[in-house]
Amino acid sequence: SPAAAAAERVRARQRTASDPMRTDVSQEGRKLYLKKFELRIQPVGLTFCGGSGLRGVRGDVGFWTRLVGTVSSVDNSLLRLEPFRLRDTSLPMTSLQAAVQGHYHQECMHRLKSIVGNLEVLGNPAGNFRHFAIGCYDGFFQPYQGAMHSPEDMLEGVVKGTGSCLKNTCFSASNCVSKVTGTASQGCLLCLHDQHHQAPPLLQPTNPGEGLRIGAASLARAVIAGVLGCASAPSRGCRSGSLRGLVSECGLGVVGCLVQPLVGCLDLVRHTSEGFRNASISGDERHRVRLPRMLYGAERVVRSYLREDAELKALLVSIDPSLNALGLVDSRWDPDRSSVAVVSDSLFLHVHAAGAQRKLLLKVPLRDIQHLEPLENSKAVALNLFPSSAAGPSPQLFRVADAATRRMVAQMLNVALDAL
Repeated sequence: SPAAAAAERVRARQRTASDPMRTDVSQEGRKLYLKKFELRIQPVGLTFCGGSGLRGVRGDVGFWTRLVGTVSSVDNSLLRLEPFRLRDTSLPMTSLQAAVQGHYHQECMHRLKSIVGNLEVLGNPAGNFRHFAIGCYDGFFQPYQGAMHSPEDMLEGVVKGTGSCLKNTCFSASNCVSKVTGTASQGCLLCLHDQHHQAPPLLQPTNPGEGLRIGAASLARAVIAGVLGCASAPSRGCRSGSLRGLVSECGLGVVGCLVQPLVGCLDLVRHTSEGFRNASISGDERHRVRLPRMLYGAERVVRSYLREDAELKALLVSIDPSLNALGLVDSRWDPDRSSVAVVSDSLFLHVHAAGAQRKLLLKVPLRDIQHLEPLENSKAVALNLFPSSAAGPSPQLFRVADAATRRMVAQMLNVALDAL
């Protein structure tokens, strides 16, 4: 019947409108045909510290808000989202955008359940399990890999694998204790209802001894604050002018006298465990053995490593970071090594390198130099620039006392100018 046909058309339009892949909202219905479309997103590390910006929220609502924020802190939760794929599909551009947004919205909602395993209130069990698994894997794999080559390599693998296993196990245990005690410390502070409480500075101990020292100082501050708060509670209650205020302040003082030392003990354990944790990973830090090498010519060719050229590059970059990718053509130091003239593929530089006052004396593009003119009386070489040059007034003077250095630099510049 006509009514049934109309109802079926309405249902079809509703199904089409609910599916962004079939909704055509572009101009004139123009569509994209995708033979194969795949969009991948790298894993995202999510770290969330809640409750730190909620101290200004007062009352019962503020207490519960800060409590929820404290227990919901997340430590490095890794979100892996499934890629978005299309094959042999024709759709408008706006529908493609809506489909991508809908796919990743659903993926994020689906993956949020994995964050529970990275809650700090639980000690980040998922992250700690990853580190423990890495340690166990290295403990078995390193000796096996060494045994495939020689007994000496197997012994070295046993040492490396055992060290990795111990380090990762120590990291997992100390990190778990640190996260749990840190969350418990913040939760205990909520019982004080102290809006003016100033959080101690965030210090990261590098070893257990330093962590013990920082934790002991935190414990001493907490005990003193608890005793002083309890002693001053009656005076604060008297200033309120009511019996209810006096009882309330005295009660808060007693609670503070009990809770503050507890918070100090938790901070002591947290800082000490952080010292163990940071000491277990300090050996994994990499330090540069030598300075970055110099690049050469307009093609930025890599040549055999020369320490002198690497030190020259470090000098130039310390003065002007934009010279990091400079392509060196030639350089010349004066006899007392107080300054150096550098010719690159596009620049002429004169650098004062003596003492702490290192600076660029000249920085002139080669394309702006028209010709050179020696000035023996002035102990300089004049760089005459084109009238359209923006490098400064013409001529620019390259001054150096040694005549041989001036001649060598002039020869370097002439060769570079002929090559342009």
